[in-house]
Amino acid sequence: MRWLALLSAEGVPVPFDPAPLVEHLRLHGGGPRLALDVAIAERVLALPPRKDQETP
Repeated sequence: MRWLALLSAEGVPVPFDPAPLVEHLRLHGGGPRLALDVAIAERVLALPPRKDQETP
């Protein structure tokens, strides 16, 4: 997933928009490895931060 996000951010055509996939996995995924992949993909795609990660 993070590689698709990186390719998309670099302008390489990918078969689908990775942003909805990242959001879905963030909401429904599980485990530390997936959480790391989601965090990296969010950063690469410049998605807005999750509510629990915003700084005051």
